[in-house]
Amino acid sequence: MTQSQIADYLGLTNVYISKTFIRMQEDGYIHREQDRLRLLKEDALIDLTDFHDRYAEMDTSWFPRD
Repeated sequence: MTQSQIADYLGLTNVYISKTFIRMQEDGYIHREQDRLRLLKEDALIDLTDFHDRYAEMDTSWFPRD
């Protein structure tokens, strides 16, 4: 996924996404190299965004098997 795609999906500008990624890299949250982005402080990002994975404990036993 490109920065432009991320911006489009979120309804933001590519410039805003670029500046946000730069700041996140400077703050040590992510590492960018060529076309890859790696999360360095996943737990800190989860706390920062107050993220709750609503699907982590979802019962999937009723899903059809292959």
